[in-house]
Amino acid sequence: MYKKPPMRILFISSTRVGDAILSTGLLDHLIRQNPGAMVTIACGPAAASLFDAVPGLEKVIVLHKMAFSLHWPRLLALTMGRVWDVIVDLRNSPMYWSLPAKSRYRLQRAPEPEHRVRQLARTLGLEDNPPPPRLWTNAVVHHIDRDISDMIRRLDRYTTARAKDLAGGTFHRPYRTSDRRLRHPARRPGGGAGPRRRAAGGAAPDRGHTL
Repeated sequence: MYKKPPMRILFISSTRVGDAILSTGLLDHLIRQNPGAMVTIACGPAAASLFDAVPGLEKVIVLHKMAFSLHWPRLLALTMGRVWDVIVDLRNSPMYWSLPAKSRYRLQRAPEPEHRVRQLARTLGLEDNPPPPRLWTNAVVHHIDRDISDMIRRLDRYTTARAKDLAGGTFHRPYRTSDRRLRHPARRPGGGAGPRRRAAGGAAPDRGHTL
């Protein structure tokens, strides 16, 4: 029995976290309108973890900015070889014309200043009822857990290093000593009077040290 292949959607989002979050409403609309679709998302490294739990996610392509815009040929190489059912390009990149697709959409310039969510919704003709941004919980929890785990590891390394210093007797406070003579130049053996005392005409007491 012939089984219809799933719909393939290529969603090219922003490199900035804020813009990527605002675009999630558009992505959520596409997923709801096309249940069972396989989604490939291209975005910047800062926003990649936001899409980890997207339903039907096939893969996330992280776009690292490269000299001479070479990140676009790289994206082309990673996404060519198939006919996409839907391409949504919110970066107005060369992928809009370069990749074969049954339907394609790209970000349009607003006729007048408007909210970013409405401008993004205009891509699919939804500006009258723009879909609100959507964050998939697992991705947010994963992002927070990763940050907390990194913080715990750094704290653990710091406390372990301090404990070793204390156990080995190497812990000390820099720029401070218990010998008062070393903290005061005038009291050091052979130290003589300090600069302020000499400027005032004072002389260091003779302690019997040879010069």
